[in-house]
Amino acid sequence: MSNHLPGSAAWPQRRASSRWRLAVLSCLGLLLLIVAGVGGLAYWGYLKFLADRPGLGGVWHDPTDPKHTYRFRANGAMDAWYGGLLMDRFLT
Repeated sequence: MSNHLPGSAAWPQRRASSRWRLAVLSCLGLLLLIVAGVGGLAYWGYLKFLADRPGLGGVWHDPTDPKHTYRFRANGAMDAWYGGLLMDRFLT
């Protein structure tokens, strides 16, 4: 008598879905690596932006009214001129 029944442990059969499962898991792993890489680059760029933040220091002119001139100081104060007239500490 033979002990070879279909589906028994004596005759293991590979399921066709295992290839699909492997392909799906590989694609998900690749997608996870891509998302992690993009997220890492975005985080690095954000940290670099915080470190090299441009300041407002310097003299600024109003393009719509050239008589107005503003100067931002490092301590947060802003001076303003109208024409040649200094308006002292205009804002902080």
